Amino acid sequence: MKQYNITPGEAGMQTKLLEGIAPRIDDHLIMVTVEALAKIQWHGAGKDRVIGLRNESGQIYRHFIASGMGEFLHLTSALEDLNLQEQLLDTLGMREGCDAIFS
Repeated sequence: MKQYNITPGEAGMQTKLLEGIAPRIDDHLIMVTVEALAKIQWHGAGKDRVIGLRNESGQIYRHFIASGMGEFLHLTSALEDLNLQEQLLDTLGMREGCDAIFS
């Protein structure tokens, strides 16, 4: 589970693939969108928030780690723009180690 900064050499948004779990067929398209978003500087600090992505089998295969609420909200909005559905809208607290899960 190697975690890395999406924009090399910079702090901020990070991601990691979970070992042994196949990614979504469209993972590369998701990453293109997220990489573009990660280049924007979101000023402000805050708690790291974890966003999980599910593959077609329903398993979480990728984590994004957003640094602060601004980055978290922009990332969740970008995933929604890709027609991914948020699964934890009606729940409080983390589930499966994530603050938000998209599929």
